[in-house]
Amino acid sequence: MRILGAAGAAALLAALLAPAPGRADPFPTHQGESGLLDVPDAEVMDRGTGLVGAEVGWDHEKGSPDRLGPMPASIGIGLGALEWGFSTRESGQPGDPHPASVLFGSALKLHLASGAGLLPSVAIDGYTDRLNASGAGGGRAIVSFGREGPLRVAGYGGWETEANGPRGATAGLAVAVGPQHGLHVVLDGTHGPRGDLLGGAIRWEATPRLGISIGASYLPDEHGVRVAIGFGFLAAPTRQVTAPAPVEEEVERPEPEEPAALALGDHPRFRLALHAFGPALLGVPRHVQYDAYQPGAAAAPVAAPDEGGPLHAQETALDARLARVAARRMALDRAEEALAPEARRLDDLARQLDDRERASAAREAQLPRPGAASQRLRRLELQLDRLAAEERPLAARARGFATTRDAALAAERAAVAR
Repeated sequence: MRILGAAGAAALLAALLAPAPGRADPFPTHQGESGLLDVPDAEVMDRGTGLVGAEVGWDHEKGSPDRLGPMPASIGIGLGALEWGFSTRESGQPGDPHPASVLFGSALKLHLASGAGLLPSVAIDGYTDRLNASGAGGGRAIVSFGREGPLRVAGYGGWETEANGPRGATAGLAVAVGPQHGLHVVLDGTHGPRGDLLGGAIRWEATPRLGISIGASYLPDEHGVRVAIGFGFLAAPTRQVTAPAPVEEEVERPEPEEPAALALGDHPRFRLALHAFGPALLGVPRHVQYDAYQPGAAAAPVAAPDEGGPLHAQETALDARLARVAARRMALDRAEEALAPEARRLDDLARQLDDRERASAAREAQLPRPGAASQRLRRLELQLDRLAAEERPLAARARGFATTRDAALAAERAAVAR
């Protein structure tokens, strides 16, 4: 594989920092990426968004005992234009060993272009599977249509290779029919060097963050069937809406008029200024007849304006706006309290998965491993060597007896002939 140069690294950094279209579907694929069942699509999640998927299923395969378990389980995390997925399972994919321990896989998807209309969205990904067994890995080019419509289509083509197994081209196609945020049907099919897979599911989005599905898959090469009930969870960061600060409008205040002055001209005359009072003249010195003298001609206290003035109307509108903001905040608090049990249930599920993983690791550690031969085995090997040594002279004596017997038979035949 060629190492990316400076231009490739710069393009990858730009893709990481660029915003990418988000998703609201709570169901990840079985590999942890966003998509449909086992086929990823070309979209990625928003930065900081996560998907968790888990299934409780029954597996039946010809020649193997039936199994009932809580796997596969997968986790996907949005990283901007990148998306990372992690998965764990015991069976359900073509070529899985039987019986098998817990298998792990991972995938990384890069969003390249967003589609509109008849133009598809485009992405590429790389993945690894069976990390703790006979590892397999590959890369795929992904296209998808109808991101928010009633008909969604996703497909991919690529190449896969296995460490101790076959290698070859891979392809997959998935179709979802129905509203994305309601009850819809999903069908998919995949082909690769490890085998083929056909699957389908009926999905229902109970809430914007929780989905439930009932599905089945069929492995033609292994005559295997899997029926499962699945759950999908969407974890997205909460965006707090900050109310804009009220804008204080400046009230234009008229400048105080100059006191009356004597105007001189061809015809001397007096010009008098009449002092008026109203809401628009608040704070302006006011002439009060027969009032006590105040230094600086300070105005006497002015009575408050009428409640029907423009300032009172602005205060009333501001109070109503603050009341709406407080009501909205209370509604958000109630919604957060309603989601608290769901968050606790997700924590319990994560703890259960961790416990099962530790139990599987403990069972695997208890399995016997090839090591140094025991004392009893060495004694058996010595006895076998002694028996083999004793058997060799007995075999030589048996061959000598056979020669003597042949000579006696020949003599007997000669005597009969005479």
